[in-house]
Amino acid sequence: MLRPTASGDLGRADGVAMQAPAAEAWRALKAQARGAGMPFIVSSAYRSPAAQRTQFLSKLVGTSDNAISAALTWWSIPGVSKHHGGYALDFRYRDGTFGEFRSTRDYTWLQAENFAIPKGHGLIPSYPDDATIQGPNSEPWEFVWVGIGLIHCGLPQSLGSVSGPADAILFEIGRCPGGMDQASSPAWLLSL
Repeated sequence: MLRPTASGDLGRADGVAMQAPAAEAWRALKAQARGAGMPFIVSSAYRSPAAQRTQFLSKLVGTSDNAISAALTWWSIPGVSKHHGGYALDFRYRDGTFGEFRSTRDYTWLQAENFAIPKGHGLIPSYPDDATIQGPNSEPWEFVWVGIGLIHCGLPQSLGSVSGPADAILFEIGRCPGGMDQASSPAWLLSL
């Protein structure tokens, strides 16, 4: 599906263009990572559709169906990359490749307790391993800033009757858009 493209001024963090809230989240996550001895960097964030086109075409070897399928394994076509909005961040080691990021201790640190550390900064994995039909192969190096509020509101909104510490969860859900009601799609979205 076509993705929105960033408009207006973008923030920067470590020389990489991205949305200001994503930059703030990256700086906070980076500080926490360095404190834990994790040296990964952010190497890419905002990417215009034109830059995506250049990148995609550079990976396309030939015009056969097989060549196109091979390129689509790891690279999105222009217009559909999560990077167009400026909220998707790619992590890697300074001298490493993206493909090896999953096997690093940095990734192990990030994924601990269902990605609790990046979620604490409003970042979620872009392509979780258990998700299907969302684009190229799983990219463990890519995270998307969605904000802490949305992560809290992503909790199931139909918990039934609970007591004790779970009351705090119900209180937080009550503050989310839709409150305790099941989330529903707006009419304008259903008509697309």
